[in-house]
Amino acid sequence: ILGVKTISRLIANRFYSNLENVMIGDKMLVSSSVLKLTSEKLEAETSSNSSAESKTQFWRNNNFNQSRVILMESLFAEAAVNNFVVSLGKI
Repeated sequence: ILGVKTISRLIANRFYSNLENVMIGDKMLVSSSVLKLTSEKLEAETSSNSSAESKTQFWRNNNFNQSRVILMESLFAEAAVNNFVVSLGKI
């Protein structure tokens, strides 16, 4: 079984963006890679960029057990290190 860090690195290595120094008028365009995980069973949505309060509410509303919360928080931490965003939500 692969660990969260290994999975995260594999995902991060698959993301590619050839958008660098893109300007719209005089404004710099900022882009980021997003891994969107969806399920028909999820209610609402959260992401690695959401507040701690928002994530806690999401875990509660979707009946995440402690093991799942730890897994997702670990993936969120790895996403921050590898400069991508993880988004969870309903299909």
